[in-house]
Amino acid sequence: YGISKLLLVGDVHQLPATVLDQQSVESGFRKSHFSRIYQSYIDNKQREKLKVLTTQYRMHPEISYWPNKYFYQRQLKNYPCTEVHRKEIPLKHYMVISLSYDQELTQAQFEIYNKDEIQFVVGLIKQMLNCFDKHASFAIITPYTQHTEELAKTLRTDKLERVAVHSIDSVQGKEFDVVVISLARSNGAGFLDQPERINVALTRAKQCLVLCENFISSKRKPVWSSLLADAQQRTVYYELDDHDPQSHKQMRFIVVNNDSNTTIQLVSAQRFSQLFLVSGVWCYDGKGRMLIEAIYHQFY
Repeated sequence: YGISKLLLVGDVHQLPATVLDQQSVESGFRKSHFSRIYQSYIDNKQREKLKVLTTQYRMHPEISYWPNKYFYQRQLKNYPCTEVHRKEIPLKHYMVISLSYDQELTQAQFEIYNKDEIQFVVGLIKQMLNCFDKHASFAIITPYTQHTEELAKTLRTDKLERVAVHSIDSVQGKEFDVVVISLARSNGAGFLDQPERINVALTRAKQCLVLCENFISSKRKPVWSSLLADAQQRTVYYELDDHDPQSHKQMRFIVVNNDSNTTIQLVSAQRFSQLFLVSGVWCYDGKGRMLIEAIYHQFY
């Protein structure tokens, strides 16, 4: 065609083509033309010819930390605006919450949804709405169509039109102040075994990202094993094995920011009279069980 120069722009670590046939996947049909050209430079030891944009302007550093380490070999630098203007929210910027709910049993392979997880996530998002002004944007991201539809239905019922619901495929290129990722699965991995899809979901949030799932199956996969180990090391990993989703309307879900002058500890509601809450809100269910850490000072 007489082309003297060709400029391709993209990210090989983001959403690939959706290919359902395993034989086609093994034949390489998920790999784009861009990815093939990119890989040819790597294979021929010509990495210096690849121009990489290394400054990210969206995510708080706590959110970008693991994707930067796992996908981008720590090449990304956080522009100052990602932190300077986003300190005054009463939430941790990044949390991973391990739930004990099981996905619904359906006959169709791709109609995966998790009713109890939906109740938890919607209850969580209601409390998070109280921590931001009316201009903040909210989204729930999930990999599965059925789970997306059930979430949207619940949000309409609860009159939470402010909260968007997206599949991973539809959310690429978008950004929100607050993102809750609801992964729905408790059996197998499916789409969740594709690191590029995970990267897309994890890099949409600007100020606050909460990741929810029953990780009993997915934690065996390398990408999830790395993410969970990182969350545990950074003390942003929480297990809510005893949570009763039916009591979600009586619950407060927020985990507040760390403060050097406070102590963090999991306590029972019976000790509440001895505690003075420093900031944020506490988290307990209708049976008086504390579910997530609260920051407090103790009276002496």
